[in-house]
Amino acid sequence: MKDRKIVVIKLIAGSNTPIKEEINDELEVYQEFVGGNIEIVTLGERLAMVVNDEGLIRELPENIIASILYWSRCGRVVTPICGNAMLVGIRPEDEGEFGSVPPSALITVDLIAYQVQEYEKRAAAEEQT
Repeated sequence: MKDRKIVVIKLIAGSNTPIKEEINDELEVYQEFVGGNIEIVTLGERLAMVVNDEGLIRELPENIIASILYWSRCGRVVTPICGNAMLVGIRPEDEGEFGSVPPSALITVDLIAYQVQEYEKRAAAEEQT
C-alpha cells in the first residue's frame, strides 16, 4: 500500500509559529506528534484538529494558538487545548478521511499567530516600563 501524504499545520505548545508540513497520513504519525492517544476536534465541515486526548489531565502546556482557533470556531471560551495540536483537512466526499488543510485555514492560523505574537510583544514592553 502506498503512503498517502497530506499537508497539515503543526501547532506546538509554547510556540507561536505554526508549521506547515507534509506528512504521511498514518495514526502513528499523529500519536507521535501529540504524545499519546489522539482526539479529533471538529472545527467545521472541512477542518479538524488532532490533539492529545489526555492533554488537560496530564497537565501538558496550554497551546494558545490551538485554543484560540478552537474557541473562535465554537463561539465561546471552553476548555483550552493542552499539548501539541495538528490541523488537518476533512474530506467529506471520502467519509471524513483526513486530507490536506484548506488554504483558508492557513490564513486564519497565520493571523491568530501574528495577533498572539503582537500581544506578547506589547505585554513584554509594558512589563519593562
